[in-house]
Amino acid sequence: MTKQFSFVLPEQLEEKLLSASERTGLSKSEITRRGLIREVKSLETDGN
Repeated sequence: MTKQFSFVLPEQLEEKLLSASERTGLSKSEITRRGLIREVKSLETDGN
């Protein structure tokens, strides 16, 4: 089951994803998924 995120990646983030993809050998989508999981977790802990 996938969740829909209603925001657009800024161009700067796109560039960071590209460089991170080159460094780690992971696909941009994999890096994005991991990054979003981190963001969501930090939002959940900051929210309370």
